[in-house]
Amino acid sequence: MTTILWLGGYDVQHSLAAKNAGYYPEWFLAGDLVNDTIDNARAQQQDVWRHTWMITNLLREDQTAAVPARQAYREADPNGRVDDEDEATTRYRAFFTLFKAIQVAGPHLSPATVDQGHHAIPKSTSTNPYVAACFYDANDYTCVKDAHESWWDPDAPDPYGTNSKGCYRMVRGGKRYLTGTWEGNDRDVFANRNDICNTAFITGLIG
Repeated sequence: MTTILWLGGYDVQHSLAAKNAGYYPEWFLAGDLVNDTIDNARAQQQDVWRHTWMITNLLREDQTAAVPARQAYREADPNGRVDDEDEATTRYRAFFTLFKAIQVAGPHLSPATVDQGHHAIPKSTSTNPYVAACFYDANDYTCVKDAHESWWDPDAPDPYGTNSKGCYRMVRGGKRYLTGTWEGNDRDVFANRNDICNTAFITGLIG
């Protein structure tokens, strides 16, 4: 068996068991907004996890100034502490969704008008790796419809200058794809050490 499909959930025992067994397959990770974050990947066995690539809904986050969630926080509190900014951005997604629901409902707010407003949002393709494509199909109540491809580089220095190492490197700069529109193949993964690191940890997914 040369490929492991990790379709959700988070633990560190699988990579530990693989290391203890001297087993180094390719790992395909289906990101679930927990197992695809940088801190959780750094807790895995790095000589095992270096063979991991994934599909994730997380947005590109490589520069604080470019992240919509962080921009919103700084607009409200330009002199705020970094810790407070981090905490605020983890909550940004929920508030963004709430206020968007109120907006699309129109002048008469009710569950029915929220539903009607959401499903009136036109389908779109995101051309910005910092912003997700957000719309609702029939009988669908999940906003984000696209994702990007990344691979784990355990030797990458932390873009924020800490002593930690390792990051998910985004293929094609974190370009986002709707279902059925993916280009290329998995040969693009692990191919370019200049792929940009994503330091995201569940911050402002909707963006």
